Amino acid sequence: KRVLYFYSGNIDIKINSGDEFKIDSSVTFRNGSTDNQTILRKTGGGVWAIGGTVKLEKNASVVYGWSLNVDEGYIRADNARAFSGMTVTFADGAGIAAKYNPGSEIESAQYGMIVTNAAMFTVSGAKLPVKIDTNGDAFFNKSLPVLTVPAGSADDYGAKLKGITDIPMGGVSFVRKNVKFGEEDFVCFSAEVHRGTVITVR
Repeated sequence: KRVLYFYSGNIDIKINSGDEFKIDSSVTFRNGSTDNQTILRKTGGGVWAIGGTVKLEKNASVVYGWSLNVDEGYIRADNARAFSGMTVTFADGAGIAAKYNPGSEIESAQYGMIVTNAAMFTVSGAKLPVKIDTNGDAFFNKSLPVLTVPAGSADDYGAKLKGITDIPMGGVSFVRKNVKFGEEDFVCFSAEVHRGTVITVR
């Protein structure tokens, strides 16, 4: 079975605007540093998507974990929990992406990107852009889950969501639904794409 490894150190992943880099194989992030934060930087206006199983490895002597700085463009969690466990920081203008996959029953199709610890998910700008890919459906009229966060932080994240759609003159509104993972309360935000330019959160 093929596994892609990322080792400690500063790593830049550049994906140009209009491009998508998707990893469907298993991914292991290994950290062997006790002196410096290991930082993964996403640059370029394109989309980085992870759909495979993600494992974070850290030796007992290692102090620092993994940090992902989304400086430009978008990240997409085809594995809903792909970015959980690492500190994720979005620069102003950087955001998340979501893609409609008809008939899919995987966790991301139900919840979008799952954030398990709000303290490790930081939006630096006033808004968090959410790029909606309708998968070529010009008559898209569905609700697409994009982000699930702890209930206590839902209002803060909800106020920052800003939808972007590939439908010409399309607008995006976000609806929220209360969900539970075990005994913990979460809120799932879903995007609804409309013809027009209105962007609202309700």
